[in-house]
Amino acid sequence: MPAPRYTLATAVLSAILICSPSFAKGRECIDWPKLMSRYRSAELPQAPSVSVKAFSNYTGKPGDGWLSFGISDLISDMLSSGRSLRSPSGPAAARDDAPDLLVTGLYQHANGKLRIFVSVSDGKSGELAEQIEASFPYPGSGDFFTEIAKIAERIMKVAKAKKDGAALAAVRDATSSVRAYESFARGRQAMWAYTSAKAEVAEAFFAEAKRLDYRSPLGYLGMSDIKSFLGFYHRQRKEPFAHFYQEAEAELALMKKLAKAKSPPAMFDSAVPGAKGGRLYNRFLAGHAYCSEARQLELAGNVPEAIGALKKALDAVPEDAMSWYHLSRLEAASGNTAASTAALRRAYSINPCIER
Repeated sequence: MPAPRYTLATAVLSAILICSPSFAKGRECIDWPKLMSRYRSAELPQAPSVSVKAFSNYTGKPGDGWLSFGISDLISDMLSSGRSLRSPSGPAAARDDAPDLLVTGLYQHANGKLRIFVSVSDGKSGELAEQIEASFPYPGSGDFFTEIAKIAERIMKVAKAKKDGAALAAVRDATSSVRAYESFARGRQAMWAYTSAKAEVAEAFFAEAKRLDYRSPLGYLGMSDIKSFLGFYHRQRKEPFAHFYQEAEAELALMKKLAKAKSPPAMFDSAVPGAKGGRLYNRFLAGHAYCSEARQLELAGNVPEAIGALKKALDAVPEDAMSWYHLSRLEAASGNTAASTAALRRAYSINPCIER
C-alpha cells in the first residue's frame, strides 16, 4: 500500500505533534535539577565510589572561593576519567551518600603559592587511609593541573583502581590556563542549576573560558552542553527550540577546528568522547535527530519504524517526557496497549503536566 499523501498544513501539524509536548506553554512542572542529576548519577560507571567534598577555603583572599568546588570537581573528573572509579561531581555528588572512599580537604593561598591538604578516609568506617599535601605557584602556573593530577593518582592508588593514563591526561591537559578553567568551572556550576536564568550565566562563563584559551576544548564543550540542554528544556515547554541545537552543533564544529585537544575530556553529562566511533557524541543532539527521524517516518505512514526511532531517542535522553508521550501515542495506534500505558506512565512520572 502506498504511503498516504499529506498536505503541507498536515505535515506542519504532524511535525508539531511529534516534536512538541501537549501541556500549557510556559508552565513549569519538571524538577530540573533533580531530573538531570538523577540521569548523571545513572550514567556514572558501576565501580567503587569516591565522594570528593567541596574543599574548605582557608585563604581569606577575595576571588578564591571558586576553588572550593573547582578543586573538588577537577579531582572528581580525573578520578572518573578511566571509568574504574565512580566519582560524581556537581548535583550528582549529593546522591552518592554511601561512598567507598571519602575525600575532604582545604586550601590556603599565600605568598604566591597555593597549598592543598587532602584527607582520604574509608567511607564506611571513617578510618583515615591517606593524607596528601601539595604546594605550587598560583595562579600563573600550569602546575595547578599537574599537581592536582598527582593528588588524583594518589587517591586511585588508595582505591586500588586502574589508571587510564590517556583519559587522565585529557582532563589534566584540557587547558594550561587557571583563569580559563575557573571560568569553565563557574559556568558548569551555573549550568547545573538547570534554570533558564542560570543558563545565561553559564553561557557568559563558557564564552569567557573560550576567550581566555580558545585552543582549549572546555569552553566549546561547555557552550555546546548548555545550548543542548536549552534546546531540550524549551522543547519540553512547547517553546521554540531548534536554534539551540543548531548553536550546539556549531560549537562542536568550532571546537574541532580550533581546539588543540584530539581527545576532549569526559567532563560532561551530554558530551561523551569516543561513544560513536571515536567522535564526540552529544546525547541531546542525538535524541533530537532521532525525534526528527520519527517525525518523518510517521508522516510517511511507517509507524513501526517511527516507534523504533523514538526508542532510540529515549536511549539517548531517557528523561525526555515528550518522547515517552509520543511513543505512547504511536504504540496505542499500533494496538500495543501495554506498551502504550507503560510509556505514558514514564511521561507522567517526569512531567505531570502532560495532558491526557
